[in-house]
Amino acid sequence: MIEIKNIYTKVLTELQPSFDDMLTKVKGGRDAVRRSSSQIGLFFKKIYNSVAGFINSMSKLKKAFIVMGIYITIFYLWQLKTYDYSQTVFVLVNLILVTVAALFVCYILKQAKKSIRKVNEDMQELLALKKKRDHEISAMKSELMSLRMERKKQISFGKKSQALIDAVQVYRKEQKPGVPKGQFILKSLAQCYEICGAVIYLKEEGEDVLRFAGEYALADKVTSEVVDSSDGLVGQVMKTKKVMEVNDVPAECFTVVTGLGHTSAIHLYVLPIVKDDEVYGVIEATSFNKLAVVDVWEDIQGLLLT
Repeated sequence: MIEIKNIYTKVLTELQPSFDDMLTKVKGGRDAVRRSSSQIGLFFKKIYNSVAGFINSMSKLKKAFIVMGIYITIFYLWQLKTYDYSQTVFVLVNLILVTVAALFVCYILKQAKKSIRKVNEDMQELLALKKKRDHEISAMKSELMSLRMERKKQISFGKKSQALIDAVQVYRKEQKPGVPKGQFILKSLAQCYEICGAVIYLKEEGEDVLRFAGEYALADKVTSEVVDSSDGLVGQVMKTKKVMEVNDVPAECFTVVTGLGHTSAIHLYVLPIVKDDEVYGVIEATSFNKLAVVDVWEDIQGLLLT
């Protein structure tokens, strides 16, 4: 008994490495099968996802056309096999196939109608968006044009303002003794702007009133040699220190001399000459048109007497 046990133990000891090696190989084969199965599963899953993604990316109308194509192919193959079936089965199957085909056609037409309606809606949205953008572009162009015109106007005003200041400096130097001391200012205004008649009053040192200091192209002599803050339009401007514009001036108020004779001016401007918040003079000027100098007068008036 002991010998049998020893023999069994000996045999088991000798065969144990073989058993272990066999188990290792079996486990390795099982793992390999699992890996292969996993790789095959991933491969088919990848194919499925690609096909499903391609199908999902298609529109319903395309899907319907594909199904219809497959259906027509099946219908054609069925017709080739009619001799294998009885007439009753053939008619019944054909009736079912034609009914299904009609339903497919109705579905395709419905989807096509939806697609056309969607395209029309998209076109309307695009047209509305285009109209809105065109309106915005037109508004931007108008604004840009206004800015350009305003810029040109400012440049023009700046050039004329500088021209007036330069003319004042030139005519001040050229003015001869005995000429009213404000005459060079009116002469400069007449050169740079479209005034047709004017009179100027300036303040004498130590006085609160303004005295006549020159006139331009007036038909009649100035009646008021001295004015103060209580005298008419000049007096009002002395108080407010603001430019005053009077339209539709009566004919008897201002008559000017031109190459064609005497005529009545249309617009009257009363322009204060203010420096350091003190009125040093007032100009009454007439014109047939609006004077551009009014828009820049506040910036240049203090420079006229410098």
